[in-house]
Amino acid sequence: MPTYTACFRSDTQWACRDFKAARPQKALASARRFYKQRWRDLDFQPYDASFGAVDEIEVSNSAGDSVALWQSKDLLLREAAADLLNAAQLALRELREFHIDSDSQAILELKAAITKATESAP
Repeated sequence: MPTYTACFRSDTQWACRDFKAARPQKALASARRFYKQRWRDLDFQPYDASFGAVDEIEVSNSAGDSVALWQSKDLLLREAAADLLNAAQLALRELREFHIDSDSQAILELKAAITKATESAP
């Protein structure tokens, strides 16, 4: 049975582990199951020794209450991603209900963005 290497990546770190499987998709399923059940067993490493970009700065008072907050544009976009996807899917459904030209640039771009956000590469 072939051995496949699955690499688990976050914004700041990565870990790899080998899985024996008949096919790549089976190895992927095993890797996803492993991560869900045993993620602590992965030896995550930082991408490099340098310090990454700061995404958030929070200021608290002496009582520990948050009194000021700054978040990067990238973090704000990541936090809004699910809402943006839902809005795009709703807009596409409504455009279809009104029989808007399905070859319009807006519809084509909505379809492409939704596909990019919802379909995993093989």
